[in-house]
Amino acid sequence: MTPSDILRAKLNLETAQLTWPELERHFARGDVIKVATGMDLVDTALHVAENNAATVQAWLADGRIARAELSDAE
Repeated sequence: MTPSDILRAKLNLETAQLTWPELERHFARGDVIKVATGMDLVDTALHVAENNAATVQAWLADGRIARAELSDAE
């Protein structure tokens, strides 16, 4: 297994559906990133974790990922 495969497996194990109380403190700190429908959450997290800046910057620029805002919490 490559380091990316190991990280992908780790991220997959850490991915779960959260309730609002579990997410609220992260949201309040500005630590929540929203991912567009159709994007793979684990693949997105892998690119962020591996600091794949070109890909992440492109996704930020075209709105495929963004910092969650108050309107997202409503």
